[in-house]
Amino acid sequence: MPRSASCFGTRSLRSSTMAAVAMGLASPVSAQSEATPPAAAEDSTITVTGQKKEKSEIRREARSFAGTLIAPVVGQYSHRHTPLCPQVLGIHPSYHGLIYAKIRDVAKRIGAPVAGNICRTNMFILFSDNSKESITKLRREMPTLFSELPFHERANFFKQSIPARWWYRSELRDPDGKLLPAVLGTASNRPPVVESSYSAQSLIYSTIQVNLMSSVVMIDLNLATGYSLESIAAYAAMVSLVQVKNGKTFESVPSILNIFSQGKQASDAPSDLTRWDYAFAQSLYEITPRNSGAAQQSQLAQKIAAKLAQ
Repeated sequence: MPRSASCFGTRSLRSSTMAAVAMGLASPVSAQSEATPPAAAEDSTITVTGQKKEKSEIRREARSFAGTLIAPVVGQYSHRHTPLCPQVLGIHPSYHGLIYAKIRDVAKRIGAPVAGNICRTNMFILFSDNSKESITKLRREMPTLFSELPFHERANFFKQSIPARWWYRSELRDPDGKLLPAVLGTASNRPPVVESSYSAQSLIYSTIQVNLMSSVVMIDLNLATGYSLESIAAYAAMVSLVQVKNGKTFESVPSILNIFSQGKQASDAPSDLTRWDYAFAQSLYEITPRNSGAAQQSQLAQKIAAKLAQ
């Protein structure tokens, strides 16, 4: 039976842990994943049982879901173009394999690139007995780590005691995949100038594409008591592979992002992404990367509706 968060062998986050995160975000360091590659993922075909919704209703929900939960970067929905390489810190190593296997399985099922066993760390899953205290210390010692955190998220992110919080680093690339020198999250908080161009088919595309370069997810073990390790790992995978706004939920659709919502029971938390989550995440990794956010949202809605109405 999956162990719950209250059973984890834990250690407080120390300065060495924080330094590792800082180094990984600034310039990912070589690291060896402790996970054995999981068995081949099951067929990711989405099967819906029970009464089906109309495609038009699903499209409306998908548009609202994306608008509420997903954070565009310079007008686009970002996702990972570089292979995912996770590292777990703050709990006993005996639990790491399960977390790595879940994250890699989710990534493969949604179509995100996954690195081999020896790779450059670009995803951190941190466990802390007191995440508010840990995040306060990290902010004091290394404030630049949070340069891309939107200002409207910062008050709750730093001041509240919450079960989970996360932040990202992104980078901009040109249409050929070459890294651009633009810096996101600068003190001026001004996004780079983004131009548009026309293709031979008269469609408008941006001259850039956004790569979700790295992510950090911090789990508060005391506030996540009772949740299975598989539920926590699946939740961390979702917010690491999709750039989700902190502190948002969407109760009208079944999503793993709702597990910490008020009134939800830990015992009812799914141990994997839901059908809705997989439809959404798979669709995100299928849409045209350089489309505008409005065009991407429309594509998302159509793809999700097609997957869930089968």
